[in-house]
Amino acid sequence: VLKQNHLADSPALLLSSALRYDYALRHLRRRKARTVFSDMQLEGLERKFRSQKYLSVPERLDIATGLGLSETQVKTWFQNRRMKWKKQVLEEERVRKMRSREASSNSSDYSAQSKEFESDQHRVVDQPDHSPRSGIHIQHGVYPIIQLPPPYSALIPLL
Repeated sequence: VLKQNHLADSPALLLSSALRYDYALRHLRRRKARTVFSDMQLEGLERKFRSQKYLSVPERLDIATGLGLSETQVKTWFQNRRMKWKKQVLEEERVRKMRSREASSNSSDYSAQSKEFESDQHRVVDQPDHSPRSGIHIQHGVYPIIQLPPPYSALIPLL
């Protein structure tokens, strides 16, 4: 035999739940739909952003009035645009550092090869022509073949 929970079925509890639900429905704030800016508005906002990353209240009001937007829309757009700009700057810096490391790595490889060649050119080693050492065999000596670095234009990052 199952016992029913008499408290759950009580009229007071049902009324209480219904009142809370009704209150929640009446007082829920609906989120405003996402603003779709016109091309003219975006051009005006971007132009101002290029010259000035932060706006005073009078400047914000002036732009909002000129573009047919609310002050809050302009304020929010500038906040979002500054975050986008910050991410772009950080990404550009990351790429610049990576390219710089690659260029210094290539230049240090070239430096090491150059030093190796300088030390090798001062000694002539008598080795037979079937020597496993790579190089050009001329009579009784082996002159090493060095790998030249790519042209300097390859070390300059493309922008």
